[in-house]
Amino acid sequence: MCVKLAPVFTFNALMTPDASPLDILLVDDEPAIADTLIYSLMAAGFAVHHVSTLASARSHLINATPALVVLDLGLPAGSGLDLCREIRRTREVPILMLTAKSDEVDRIVQLELGADDYVTKPFSPREVGLHIKTLRAELRSVDPTRDVIVTHRGLGYSLQWPER
Repeated sequence: MCVKLAPVFTFNALMTPDASPLDILLVDDEPAIADTLIYSLMAAGFAVHHVSTLASARSHLINATPALVVLDLGLPAGSGLDLCREIRRTREVPILMLTAKSDEVDRIVQLELGADDYVTKPFSPREVGLHIKTLRAELRSVDPTRDVIVTHRGLGYSLQWPER
């Protein structure tokens, strides 16, 4: 008997202008979640660097410039929100929060402190992948030759001039 496996998710990973895969920093301390996301994102063509602690994430960010950060809210020795705030002080990289908290207040706090989007647990790898694709597509949808680009919290907004 032959079994055909479906891909984890089917969208094509967005590439950088030089056709290299986008570099994603994944910060999550739960091995089962991290392993699943690493496998799924790499299968979709992303380059994934995984760390499991805030200290490791801070160290990685000193030497690297990821295109996107996927950040778990609940980490040992601190909160993912602390790192989110730190990243926001120095970078405009999109941040996708992973959280078990689904109350409205918790979601609002995450967004107000710098997250660009969030996914509540439990989630599927496909859902996370689609959130990443959406965040990156928003940044690439501007035409710098024709649009005024305004950047806010890692997202680029295009203000188009009217045609004459």
